[in-house]
Amino acid sequence: MSNQTRNIKSGFRALTMCKKCYTFYYKKAWHFERPEYLDDYVEQEVPVRFTECPACLEQDEALFEKESSLVLSRV
Repeated sequence: MSNQTRNIKSGFRALTMCKKCYTFYYKKAWHFERPEYLDDYVEQEVPVRFTECPACLEQDEALFEKESSLVLSRV
């Protein structure tokens, strides 16, 4: 039994997914494609942990900074 199989069956591993752009975090990077090992476990529930990827966080920060400067320019 592979290490990934044991992790899914034991419930210790949760799949990390961005809640805005729906990218997946695995192998220490963000990917648009689902991890291949999920194809083998179609009928099993895999826990998913939703977060925001660095790109979405940076975009939110840029929009927030832009809105702040617009508010200051009105005053």
